[in-house]
Amino acid sequence: MGESKGRLGPGERISGNRRPTYGRLQRRPHGWTVAMVLTVGTLSIAAKPPDPKRVRAQPTGAATMVIDGRLDEPVWSIAPVASGFVERTPYPGRPAASRTTFRVVYDERTVYVGVEMFTDGRPPRGWERSRDNFGLFSDDAISLKFDVRLDQRTTVAFVTNPAGTQLDYVAVENGGEFRREFDAIWDVATSTSADRWTAEFAIPVIALGLPSGTGVDTVGLQVSRDHNARIATYDWTEMPPEFGPISALYYGRLEGLDGLSTGNPITLLPFVLGNVEQRPHRDGTGRDTDFEPKVGGDVRARWGQDIWTELTVLTDFAQVDLDDPVVNTNRFPLFFPERRPFFLSGVEVFGFGSQGFSQIFFSRRIGLDDGGNTVPLLAGFKSYGSQGDFRFGFLQVVTDEQTTRDGAQTVTEPGRSFTVARVRQNFGERGHIGAMATVQGRLPFLNEDDQPFEPNISLGGDGSYRAFDRRLDVSGFFAGTINRESRATRGTSGGLNVAWTGENLQPSVSVEFVSENFDPRVGFVERRDLLQSTVNLDTVFRPEGSGIQQIDLYAGARVDQQVSDLAVIGQRGAVEANIRLRNGLSMGGTFTRIEDLVREDFTLLNRVPIPADRYFGHRVTASLSLSEQRNPYFDVEFTHDTSLFGGRLNAVDATAGINLYGYGRSEVSATLSWINFNGFDTIQTTTVRSRLSITPSTKLVADLIGQANTFEQRVTALARVRWRYLPGSDLFLVYRETFPYDESEVEADRAVTLKVNYRFDALF
Repeated sequence: MGESKGRLGPGERISGNRRPTYGRLQRRPHGWTVAMVLTVGTLSIAAKPPDPKRVRAQPTGAATMVIDGRLDEPVWSIAPVASGFVERTPYPGRPAASRTTFRVVYDERTVYVGVEMFTDGRPPRGWERSRDNFGLFSDDAISLKFDVRLDQRTTVAFVTNPAGTQLDYVAVENGGEFRREFDAIWDVATSTSADRWTAEFAIPVIALGLPSGTGVDTVGLQVSRDHNARIATYDWTEMPPEFGPISALYYGRLEGLDGLSTGNPITLLPFVLGNVEQRPHRDGTGRDTDFEPKVGGDVRARWGQDIWTELTVLTDFAQVDLDDPVVNTNRFPLFFPERRPFFLSGVEVFGFGSQGFSQIFFSRRIGLDDGGNTVPLLAGFKSYGSQGDFRFGFLQVVTDEQTTRDGAQTVTEPGRSFTVARVRQNFGERGHIGAMATVQGRLPFLNEDDQPFEPNISLGGDGSYRAFDRRLDVSGFFAGTINRESRATRGTSGGLNVAWTGENLQPSVSVEFVSENFDPRVGFVERRDLLQSTVNLDTVFRPEGSGIQQIDLYAGARVDQQVSDLAVIGQRGAVEANIRLRNGLSMGGTFTRIEDLVREDFTLLNRVPIPADRYFGHRVTASLSLSEQRNPYFDVEFTHDTSLFGGRLNAVDATAGINLYGYGRSEVSATLSWINFNGFDTIQTTTVRSRLSITPSTKLVADLIGQANTFEQRVTALARVRWRYLPGSDLFLVYRETFPYDESEVEADRAVTLKVNYRFDALF
């Protein structure tokens, strides 16, 4: 797949699992932010991309397909063969060093793809056995990427390795949004011989999500191969590496699919669950034990040509992973990604705004409180789809009243209604215009306070445009909020973006703002009363004839102003350099100069008072890592930061892991930090996350996860077993315990959950 390092932001957090990129100033993924290019006139415009490659699918006729990884059915011998793969890494544009071929056959309900990957006598690596794990790309792997609507924006992908492990995902806006929680029923089998390994896929029409009706003849297709022995990636159609691994702009064409019976699919996902939870008794003696049985489920169906509906009742998210432990070293809220499957379907429709900066819809505001605790979700309904280039989405969720304990206090989260509506008109690959509305409010009949329904409303519009052979991307959004619960206060937010994606130069400039009263109750805002202007310039070199695969140089500047009076409240300038070697080793460093104006006193780390003042400082980082394509692998970064409001931070963030040769993986991450303020003892924080995954087969996975955070004085242990006993159907057994240490006020709790779900797919 060839994942590239994203711009994770200015690094105002300490994470025990994922190393932040401190130098980069643009924190939103390309495609959802807004920018203007100042230097387009100096850039050369690439030639128009060549016509896409094409391959024709062969009907199976009366043949019976057996998925065994051997391609020995007679129909495979008469199907057209596609070849001519091109390297994306390490030598972009060269013919692939190892030969790869594939063929496509189909019947009325399934598309079959057979791929042969020649190995030059070196056995392929297939160690990863855990479904939907990105470790698959560190093995030898083959990816089928479909653009089923030919909108050159959206990808549905199916990936496997020589062990037959499965990964499926959906990517929208050419990788701007990426969701591996997408879960479809499909089949694959593999085999290995002396000079090649072979993968035979069977992908039902339901899994592809093809629109119904006649006329489905051609879809976009890319076949990508990750070759572990060379740390290389090959594509059937050439993919400029600057566009990333999931750009539907450069896919080929799969033709001849006439005769597919797309029909109207329906999916039933019922579950039964039993949960036993123990908490200390309020008087401190003994423990209270609660048993909660639950039955619920989801229904997913398509009506008409391309309109999907989903209904969820009494939904439970017991199998969701732990959030990464984080120590916040700033005064603004942290952004955590969504992981719950119900809220991730239809992601290509519901995206709006600037992710992690200003959004009027952020699904984690539904069913979770500010502490990440579950709020009972009574029912939810979702409908989304398309008619030609027109897209729409609608979401309605109702949550129940929930009372929890926060230390000695009892906190009640009222029952609420959440409504989201989205429309979007695409103009082929060129761009789109769209609008979104959200309504949130407490429901009187679910709460004891008898307060009336006073809706909090958010409205917004957005658009984008591509030009110059897809390399110039202009996008923007504008939104407003009206909050009835806050005496009808009104606020606005918006931004403008133009970014250039060149082969070597990739400049951008963004302007975004959030007014003081902007308050989307179903969204996310990092900071209010802020006008933020950012200029970025990435320069990429790929020298040939050396051990260096790629050199990335970055420079950027950002100015923060208050919207209310345009006063400058912060400035940043950053430079960064990273070198990636062909043997999987990477190294880099950053330097950031920071100015920050604090206008109101606040308390940092729950103990250090920070007075209002203007603060100056710098942040320096150095990093070294070895790719997971090697075994063992590691990633370590050192940070020295003098911009911490008059304090100083030194931190080491490290991850090390080893793949257990196909039977699991062990990984440990740790962050150690020392924070010094005049007049205070050194604050030392340690965040540790360990994970041991045991995978006796591709259908059975056991995870042992531990988290320890000395700042919160909390330890959390999670043991989880997932057994896929039938395609799409799972049994989960989860044990979770949280306990304090060093006389912490953290409340101890223990829970055991058994959950069984069943998936039934039908086509009418």
